[in-house]
Amino acid sequence: MATREKNIWILIIFILSGLVIGGLLGQLASRSRFPLVVIVWARIWTF
Repeated sequence: MATREKNIWILIIFILSGLVIGGLLGQLASRSRFPLVVIVWARIWTF
C-alpha cells in the first residue's frame, strides 16, 4: 500500500505544479508577450 500512497502524492504534486505553471503562462500571455511565453514553455519542456 505504500507505493499506492506514494503514487497519489506524486500525482497531486504534478497536478498542482501544472496549475502553477499554467497560471504563470496565462499571466504572461495576458500581457501580450507571446514570444516570451513560447520561450518559457520551450525551456520547461526541454527539461
